[in-house]
Amino acid sequence: MKLLNFVLFILTFLSGCAGVGMVYSSDPNQKLENAAVLNNQQNRPLAAKRLILEVISTCEESKDRICTAKAWVQYGFLLRSESAGRWEQEHGKGDFPDNRYDESAKYFEKAATTFVELKIYDKATHAYYNQGITFKLAGRKPEACISYSKSLDTYKQNIDQNPNAKPFVPSGFSNYDDFIDSEKKRAGCK
Repeated sequence: MKLLNFVLFILTFLSGCAGVGMVYSSDPNQKLENAAVLNNQQNRPLAAKRLILEVISTCEESKDRICTAKAWVQYGFLLRSESAGRWEQEHGKGDFPDNRYDESAKYFEKAATTFVELKIYDKATHAYYNQGITFKLAGRKPEACISYSKSLDTYKQNIDQNPNAKPFVPSGFSNYDDFIDSEKKRAGCK
């Protein structure tokens, strides 16, 4: 009986740890991957939040702007995630900002701006596109339309900078322009 109680105590203790079930790594990129798994696959947004905020702090301290921007993107995903929304429904507000979508869009914007400054246009394209999705989910059509346009602009900058690049285009679309036009139509852009 004592052994069973001890085992239950250890399991309860470990379940409160941010990365239980995750292999520890000091590498910020691995921590961001772990955070994505925690949020998207394990429905553990608070554990993911802790890891992401730790990475943001580490990257800011080391003045690694690329690392910081990547962490901001991941935080943007977390804030708009279904997992964070379910957490709020089940446990109440307080662990995430009341305006999750606004905050999510803000982090995508910070990341995109940094990527543009660093001339990493493919990542800026991705960040602006996800900002557009966030605005669309929030019912803010004008902002979504602007973000989608910025995504297309940075996509074109990426192609200009890297003419041999083979950027990802979702299936069913011949090019990124067509894809963004479709997204704009779905969002109700003019």
